[in-house]
This record gives sequence, structure tokens and C-alpha cells, in this order.
Amino acid sequence: MCTPTRAALMAGRYPFRYGLQTIVIPTAAGYGLDTNEWLTPQCLGGAGYQTAIIGKWHLGHADRRYWPKQRGFDCQYGAMNGDLDCFTHDEHGVLDWFRDNRPVRESG
Repeated sequence: MCTPTRAALMAGRYPFRYGLQTIVIPTAAGYGLDTNEWLTPQCLGGAGYQTAIIGKWHLGHADRRYWPKQRGFDCQYGAMNGDLDCFTHDEHGVLDWFRDNRPVRESG
């Protein structure tokens, strides 16, 4: 499943250590990957690297503190959640397509 796998890759720790081991983060959820977790882009940024994420994040979307730009990525492009229409970039009628924390309306 994407959320537990992404969380493990970003934090370098087993997802059960921070409660994301069982399911993906649902659309209506208000939680995300614990902000106390030190993530790979934060480590790389501290070492002078530029970091970017392209595509689905799915590690927290309801609050911007969970978003990629707030978690160490210099650039971000894609969806915050995971169940979006590939042509409209809407998820249940709400736009879920962003570039660096700003909504982007693109076709196709």
C-alpha cells in the first residue's frame, strides 16, 4: 500500500512506529506522517542537495504542515492525495493538483 511504503521510504523507519502501517490516508482524514519524523529530503537539504518530488504525496493532505514543501522538498508537483481523476485532477469534485503548494488547473 502506498502510504505505509512512502512513509517508510521518507522516514527510514518502519511505519508501525508512527501509526501508518495499515491503510492509506483516507480523503476525509485530518492526519498525516508525524511532523516529528525527520525525513530524507530534510537530511539531503541539510547536506546541500536540492530536492524535488513529482507525483503523488499521500502522506497527509488536510493540513499544510504535512505537505512536501513543509517536509523538506524544495520543489513539488503533483497530487497531495491519491484518488484523483487523471484528466481533471479532481478528487471527489475538489482539485488535487499542486505545484509548490499552489493549486494548478491543467488539462490532461
